[in-house]
Parts: sequence; structure tokens; C-alpha cells
Amino acid sequence: FFGDYVDKEQDEVTHRFRIEDDVFTWTYREQDPMVFYPATSHQLVREDDEMTIEFLVDKTGLITGVEERWERRRKTVPVGMSGPPEQP
Repeated sequence: FFGDYVDKEQDEVTHRFRIEDDVFTWTYREQDPMVFYPATSHQLVREDDEMTIEFLVDKTGLITGVEERWERRRKTVPVGMSGPPEQP
């Protein structure tokens, strides 16, 4: 799941998912990374419980993007320009 993701109609990486020292982070552009904790096999919840991210998987098991979710809003971020991100 870790790797780069690109907002629709953008030509550069806008989101990054990383795992370092067993800490999961989701970063938007150059903002500070947000720490997330696993909730299910494909969903993580931000440490302040204000947001979740869910990795979207197609029928063949490839990751197609990430859905960011807040209380009253959702946004899908497709995989990066280099193809599906790596799976741990």
C-alpha cells in the first residue's frame, strides 16, 4: 500500500503513504505527515479520529487508489503515475 498517489488532473505526486518504524503516515503535498493506525486490513484511522483512509482494491487485487473520509466528505485519490503502490 505504501507509495505515491496523484490527485485527478494533477501532473505530480500529491499524497504519500509511508511506513517507518511501524508508524503509518499519510502526507498531503509538503504538509506534515499525519499518523494513522490500522482499523481493518485496508482501512486506517488518523490518530485524532478525525479522518480515515481506505485503500481501494480492484477484482484482481491491485490497489487503484485511496479514499479519504471525513465526517461529511469523501475524496478518492488514484494511484501514482508509476502504477500501483507496493504491497507489504
